[in-house]
Amino acid sequence: MEQFADGEDNCQPIWLDKDRITQIMEAIKKRELPKTEGFFFGESDNDAAQIEEDLAIFQKALDWLAAEQPGEYRSIEYQASW
Repeated sequence: MEQFADGEDNCQPIWLDKDRITQIMEAIKKRELPKTEGFFFGESDNDAAQIEEDLAIFQKALDWLAAEQPGEYRSIEYQASW
């Protein structure tokens, strides 16, 4: 997913709209995200339970964005913290 923020993660905000969240969900389903481990990244091994949990989180984000009411603005941003 290096296309967000030009592949640079310098703890800057990265805006996630519906299309970007959907793109992330597709990468999760296809197991395209790398395995992570360690203090900063936590452990992620892309097993079925992990994938189900990750997809549920992103689906909640999509649902929350879709529930925007007239005159209301909703947005989601990701920001790493080292």
